[in-house]
Amino acid sequence: MKTYLHCFSILAVFSAFADGIETNNWGATTNGVQVSIGLSGGGEKITINQPVKLVIRFKNVSTNEILNVSRQSLLESDDSYSFVVISQSGQDVSPSAKPRFIPGSGTSIRIAPRQVKAVQYELSRRCKFDEIGAYKVIAKIELKLLGKSKMFQAVSSPLCVSIVPDAPNSELP
Repeated sequence: MKTYLHCFSILAVFSAFADGIETNNWGATTNGVQVSIGLSGGGEKITINQPVKLVIRFKNVSTNEILNVSRQSLLESDDSYSFVVISQSGQDVSPSAKPRFIPGSGTSIRIAPRQVKAVQYELSRRCKFDEIGAYKVIAKIELKLLGKSKMFQAVSSPLCVSIVPDAPNSELP
């Protein structure tokens, strides 16, 4: 009995890690789906002039619907992904132009009930992060459930990304 209890405790810890610590906060549930964004590699800091790469996670919290996430081969060209980006100075620096849709160049990701899947997105391909300081980023993604024709939008919770200056050269002559 102790062995089962110990295994259950370990699973509970790993589950808590997967649901909370490893990712940022999940956005509100919309049609049984939640979205979370975080920086690839974790953390909240990026050195200026380095790419801002996001991990976008999709959580299907439904018990019976399959989520269909369509995506182009080059995700940054997919017009179902949009972002709100606010700079340190309060300026809206969100990507303004819709990415170019490339017909026939994609695939889809199916997410079964109670599953989480992720994609990588290089946001700096569509948005400039050229000011030192904190940026607030929110993802808005158009999705649909398998077998349904109506699209809906899932929105992430805000992610704070700090753009920091290059570290000074620490080598001594």
